[in-house]
Amino acid sequence: MSELAQMRGSHHCIGTSRATADLIFKNVHSQAVANGGTISAEEILSLKAQFILNLPSGIDFFEKINRQCMSASGSAAADPLSRQHILATLLSVCAKGSAEHAFRLQIEKYRSRWLDCFFQGLSQVVRANIDEESWRNLIAAYVHTAEMNKANMQVLDLLAQNDVKGIITEGLAPLYKMFKLDEIAKSTSTQINNVIAREYNVTGPSIVKITDDDLMTFLTMLHKELPIRLHLPVTNETEFVAS
Repeated sequence: MSELAQMRGSHHCIGTSRATADLIFKNVHSQAVANGGTISAEEILSLKAQFILNLPSGIDFFEKINRQCMSASGSAAADPLSRQHILATLLSVCAKGSAEHAFRLQIEKYRSRWLDCFFQGLSQVVRANIDEESWRNLIAAYVHTAEMNKANMQVLDLLAQNDVKGIITEGLAPLYKMFKLDEIAKSTSTQINNVIAREYNVTGPSIVKITDDDLMTFLTMLHKELPIRLHLPVTNETEFVAS
């Protein structure tokens, strides 16, 4: 092993704990200095509450530590709940059944890799439909869910949060107009196909790509699947009606 190679071991957790402790005690020390050298028990509890509330702002730090640990363990697997992949992961749990029905030809030929690519493309469409406040709320929901469930956290724990349910439905809502507006369907298919084409290095027509009809089938099935996955009632607002 090279002397410069990252090694597995508890030192990663130790380093993270030390960095976290440094940040906490820096805040406590700053508060004590601001109070003339003293800090009450109530102020300490208030600082703790503020620290926990501000955990989402440290997402860069958490993702960096995770990448270092994964690299040191020799794993090249992507983090499914990183900011780059979190929407794709949530969408795949909500809509996997619909995708497997609508895109069975692609999945039979290209397996799960294709499905991952499709949801990455769909997540880019959904992300464009979510405003910055909703995006921050999604990341905050992830961090606070992880804080409560720690290593036992599952994707379903995150999807159980009402804020997350609302954000997912918000991001998908503009797609409901596809049955009335052809240009929206074509635009969405193109965006998803751009991601798929880059992954498979294809140009022009290809079985690896989805058609507008495929996408319509997917959305029709999703109308039935999404309320079940999110435990939501079907409403007229989210109803797909072909016209």
